[in-house]
Amino acid sequence: MQIKRLVSILLMVCVLFASNVSFALAFSGVDEWFVEEVTDADKLGLIPESLKIQDMSRPVTRAEFCETALQAYGIFIDKYAISSKDYFTDTSNPNILMAYEAGIVKGYEDGTFRPDNYISRQEMFKMIHNLMIAIGYEETITNDDAASVLSIFNDGCEVQEWAAVPSASLIELGVTKGTSDVTIDPLSSTSKAQAVVLAYRSVETLIGNELVALPEEAAELPQEVEVIEPAEITRNITYPDDFDSNFNMNPNLTITDYNIDKYILIFGSEFAQKYMSEQEAEANMVEVTVPVWRLDEDGTKISSTKKIKVNKVIEDITIKMFTEIFEGDEKFPINSLGCYSWRSGTSNSSHKWGIAFDINPTQNYYINSEGTILSGEYWNPGVDELSIPEESEVIAIFKKYGFAWGGDAWPSSKDYMHFSYFSN
Repeated sequence: MQIKRLVSILLMVCVLFASNVSFALAFSGVDEWFVEEVTDADKLGLIPESLKIQDMSRPVTRAEFCETALQAYGIFIDKYAISSKDYFTDTSNPNILMAYEAGIVKGYEDGTFRPDNYISRQEMFKMIHNLMIAIGYEETITNDDAASVLSIFNDGCEVQEWAAVPSASLIELGVTKGTSDVTIDPLSSTSKAQAVVLAYRSVETLIGNELVALPEEAAELPQEVEVIEPAEITRNITYPDDFDSNFNMNPNLTITDYNIDKYILIFGSEFAQKYMSEQEAEANMVEVTVPVWRLDEDGTKISSTKKIKVNKVIEDITIKMFTEIFEGDEKFPINSLGCYSWRSGTSNSSHKWGIAFDINPTQNYYINSEGTILSGEYWNPGVDELSIPEESEVIAIFKKYGFAWGGDAWPSSKDYMHFSYFSN
C-alpha cells in the first residue's frame, strides 16, 4: 500500500509539472521564474487561502509561513489535533499552535511568537528544516559540514548558529541556492511567492528522493478554522498625553520597519489584537487637515490643504510631517493623498490601521519585479514633478518619523507612492 501511495504522489508531481502555468498568473506579484512552481504548489494544496488574495511579491510574515509549512506537513502526516492550548502570549492562531506542537516552530524567549513580523530567510530555513525533521527526514550534515557549505557565501558568517545546519542542509538538497552565487542574505525578508516555492521544493525533494516514509492515506488539512469573535471588543488603552515627546524619547519609533514599540504605540499593548472590524478601525481614526503644495495645470505650485483620515495615534505626527514637507525647500506638490482604507480583501495592509500614506498614486506607480504595473500609471522623477525622486525631502522626512518608503523597502516590488509605519 505504501508503494502505491508513493507512486501516486510521484505521478501527481509529474502531472503538476506538465500543467498549464497560466493558473498561477491569477496570483498577484508572482515573478515569472516562480510561476510554474507556484502553480504546482497551489495544486498540491500548499498555498493557504489567506495568501491567495494577497500580493505575492510582498514580504511574508511568520504567521503566514507557519501556515504554509503546516499545509506541507499535512501531505505527510495523516492525523493531528487542533490545539486548545495557548503557548504564546501574543497569538492564539490555531495554525501556529498546531505547528508548535508538531515541532515546526518555536517562539521567543519572552513567550511571544510575533506572528506579524516579517520572517527572515534564516528563520524560514529553520522552519523548513524543522518541518522535514517532523515528517521523518534524518539530517546527516554536521556543524563542520555546515560551516564549510556556508563559507562559499560572502555573508555566510551572518547565519546564526541555530540556523547553520538548516541553511546548509537546504543548500545541499537544492531547496535553495541563495540570492546569488555568493550571497544567501540570511537576515533579509523574503516574498510570499518565494516562501511558497521553498516550501514546495522541500516537499518535492522529500518525495522525489524518497527521504521520508509516507503514510498509507493522504492527510487532508482543514480548509477553514472556525474563529469565534466576541460580540463586543473592549480596549482599555491609555495613550501618552504628548505624542511628540513620547515619539522623540523612544528611538525605536523612528526605525523604518515594524517593531514591538510601534505596535504598542498604535494598538496600546503588545498583547492587543489589531482592529477586528471596520467599525473598530473607524472608531480609531480622525480626520486631519494638512498643508500641501498643489501643482496647477499651467505648472505653477499653489498653496492648498488636504483632508485625510489617519489613526488618531499619529495625528500629531502626520501634521508635523506634512508641515515640514510644505515648508521644505523643494515645495514638493501633492495633488492626491490617501491614508486610511479598510481594504477587507487583505489581512495585513497598513492602510487598514490608518498608518500608511499613498502620495500622487498615478505618477508613482506600484510595480512588481516582472515589470507589471499593479497600480498607478508611471514613475518619472525629474520629468513629472508629481513623481517622488529617490533623494527627495519627502522620503527623508517620512523616514525621520519612522516610515518606510515602498520605493526601497522590499526586495522585489516597488511601490513608489507608498509610505508605511509598519513597512507593509
